[in-house]
Amino acid sequence: MLFQLHDQGSTNTPAWVLTVNTDGSGTLTNDDTGGGNGSKSFKAGTFDSASLAAALGQLNVGHLPRCPSAETIAPVEVNTGSVSFGSHATLFYKGKVIRSFCPDSPAEAAVTSQLSRVVAIANP
Repeated sequence: MLFQLHDQGSTNTPAWVLTVNTDGSGTLTNDDTGGGNGSKSFKAGTFDSASLAAALGQLNVGHLPRCPSAETIAPVEVNTGSVSFGSHATLFYKGKVIRSFCPDSPAEAAVTSQLSRVVAIANP
C-alpha cells in the first residue's frame, strides 16, 4: 500500500476510503450506511504511483502540519455544494495520520495536486 485517503463524508455525500498501492492499483470503498455505491477496484497503472510516491516522499511527515494557517485536506472536486455541508479527508501515509497541509509549502501543494488527480480518477 502506498497510502489511504479517508473522506468522512458530509450531509450530502457518503464517506469513502481510497487505498492506492505502489503498482498504481487501488480500491475505493464507499460507506454502506446508505447512499454509497459499494466498492470499486482499479487495476495496476490506474494511478500514477511514481508521481504520487515522488510527491509524498518530499513531505516531512514528522512535522505536519507545521504552520498556523494549515488547511484541511479537501478533495473539492467530489464535494461540491454548500460550504456548510463540506467534507474533508485524512491521509494515512507511512504510519502517519495527516489531516492538514500548509498552503504555502511547495511539497504539500504538490501532494494536494496529486491527491486531487487521484480522487478525480476514482470518482467516489
